[in-house]
Amino acid sequence: MKTIAFTIAAAATAIGLMAATAGGAEARSFSRGTSVQGPHGHGYERGFSYNRSPGHMDKRRYVETSSGRGGSRGVERNWSAGHYDAERGWENNRGGSRTVNTSCDRGAGCDRDITRTWANGETRTRDVWRDD
Repeated sequence: MKTIAFTIAAAATAIGLMAATAGGAEARSFSRGTSVQGPHGHGYERGFSYNRSPGHMDKRRYVETSSGRGGSRGVERNWSAGHYDAERGWENNRGGSRTVNTSCDRGAGCDRDITRTWANGETRTRDVWRDD
């Protein structure tokens, strides 16, 4: 299963490298947010932001309830001719998180670091390497 997931990620990386050499995209940026409050004080807030410029893309989402529960996730990608970096992350408001960093160079392979942190502060990191 891990091999299939890594193969899919490598294919997505290859597509990203091809897109990087195909030309830059126009700069774009937008965000939106919603806040909802019920009659008894319960509610939530959520938001989304997206930023893109040639060689860079960043998008974030978050949600938080009036009781303090919620979380966020985000993706950031940077690319240039023959190189691709990506970071994906998830966090919850209780201290847990997961981050996946991927870095690929054409002809040299891909490196992926997966870091998981629990609410008690325990952290584990796993490194995966793949040659082209």
